[in-house]
Amino acid sequence: MSRKSLNDAIADVPQDISLFNRSLLDNLRYGRPKATEDEVLRACKHASCLDLIRSLPDGLRTMVEERGTWLSGGQRQRIAIARAFLKDAPVLLLDEAPIGYRRCKTLIALS
Repeated sequence: MSRKSLNDAIADVPQDISLFNRSLLDNLRYGRPKATEDEVLRACKHASCLDLIRSLPDGLRTMVEERGTWLSGGQRQRIAIARAFLKDAPVLLLDEAPIGYRRCKTLIALS
C-alpha cells in the first residue's frame, strides 16, 4: 500500500486541531479541496456545527485566524469532525474521544 493510498483511506480528528488563516470553507475543505458547498454543509450538519456556521455573519466565508482562537474548543472539534466526514475515508481516527459530542450515532454510523 502506498503512502498516498494509506493517507486517502484515513481521516483523523487530532486532539490539537489545526485551523489556518483562511475562510471556514477553506479550512473545512482541507482534506477534500474540490468538495462542493452542499457537501461541506452536509458534513457540517452531521458534525453538529451547522448552527454555528449559520450564526456567523459571513457563514462559510468567515475568516478563521490561525488556530481558530475565537472558536471554543468544542467548536474547533466539531469543525475537525466535519472535515473528517467530508473526506469520506473508510477509516476515522479520533486522537481523543470527542468530549461532549452528543451525536455519537453519527460517528458509529460511518462505514
